[in-house]
Amino acid sequence: MAIYHFSVKDIGRGKGRSAVACSAYRSGEKLNCERYGLEQDYTKKQGVEFKKIYAPENAKKELLDRQSLWNEVERVEKRVNSNLAREFEIAFPHELNAEQRQEMLDELCQKIVDRHNVVVDAVIHAPHTKGGSDERNYHAHIMFTGRQLDRKTGDFAKNRNRDFNKGKSSETVTQWRKDFADIVNRQLERIGCDERVSHLSYKDLKYDLEPTIHEGAKVTELRRQGIDTEISLANDAIRERNAERQLIKGLEQEIIATERLVQDLKRQKEKPRINPLRQAQMDIQAFNSAVEDRARKLAMNADQKQYDQVKQSLEIVQRERNNLEMQMQNMGKRPMFIGAKDWDAKHDRLKADWHRTNEREKELKGDIQKADPARFKDLARRDVERDQPELKDKFDKATALRDQTIQQRQEPGQNKDQDKQAERQARLDAARAIGEAEKANKAQLDKERAERAEQERRHRMR
Repeated sequence: MAIYHFSVKDIGRGKGRSAVACSAYRSGEKLNCERYGLEQDYTKKQGVEFKKIYAPENAKKELLDRQSLWNEVERVEKRVNSNLAREFEIAFPHELNAEQRQEMLDELCQKIVDRHNVVVDAVIHAPHTKGGSDERNYHAHIMFTGRQLDRKTGDFAKNRNRDFNKGKSSETVTQWRKDFADIVNRQLERIGCDERVSHLSYKDLKYDLEPTIHEGAKVTELRRQGIDTEISLANDAIRERNAERQLIKGLEQEIIATERLVQDLKRQKEKPRINPLRQAQMDIQAFNSAVEDRARKLAMNADQKQYDQVKQSLEIVQRERNNLEMQMQNMGKRPMFIGAKDWDAKHDRLKADWHRTNEREKELKGDIQKADPARFKDLARRDVERDQPELKDKFDKATALRDQTIQQRQEPGQNKDQDKQAERQARLDAARAIGEAEKANKAQLDKERAERAEQERRHRMR
């Protein structure tokens, strides 16, 4: 099924961001930032499928080079809180191949150039399947300059592009969302796919569905590591509610109760509900599921404690790094004569401190490791036996009945055909019991996740 994703982001100096660093990360290249004197090396980054710079016909040759382009942007935008660039982030339908994705990107980027007379730096990223990303997650980052080119000189104009200012931003973004949906649908039509996408919201389409919350890079990274957050838990709950609404709607439209179905249900109701062996398998599975749930809870508590400690340290390190970046920005240009030596010493010290905090942030992120529930299984078993003695009693009786049944089947002189039939029936009963127990286990887990999300939300409100 084709999906639609189109988001708009600002890349601004006021948020401590660098256009050179953003471009280097997206393109997987090594770029030198002349403003801060830093080397941004992302050549080890994997998953860059395609990259290209699009520009008006009269653009200077220097602006077609990625490093020259964004260093020139950093030079032209002089304010401390300047908006350096904007970015469209788009998702490609998974039905397309690499060539078709490039055709879509070419069409969209050329439209941006023609409409706003800016330079566009676009990169297609393939999904990081080894990191847990969905194999269908082909997407593109489309960075373009916040200042248009002068149509006469081919250099950056004195006045900035006003199409994305507060007064016109909503109208401009809405039009681009519609244009991108049209491009996607034309491409789907070309390849003979019946799927279509829309830029409109569920509310505008009059769908009885809830929109999810944008998760962002940090929440997505934590989700891949198996760490739940308030946003990820809320999105999981929304998806489940949406799936339930769609299921109920489908049932209302498609289910027709025939007379034969009613008679079959009546006959099934008159049969014995469950045989002793099946009940024994269910009791065993119920006890084992309770132990696994308890072990999972213990592991989650350990994960939460570790995550809270690392998160607090990360916030301190990130604040320190942002402070260092602001100090480097406020230093201004290097003086030619008087004070040059002191300027160099201070700049080198700030740069060294910045690298140290950056490495410390990477180390802290690497310290987050998901606890293995298997480590807590023995403790969980003791807790279940102590807190739920009736479940332990049923487990002991069921285990005794199972062992007795196995022993009887191993005794000689039994009818082999009856043994085989009974064994098949026992396996079928056990499979059904396990399926029912797993459903109950999933429902319990969903309830616990919702309760935990509510607790986190209340904690944050305090």
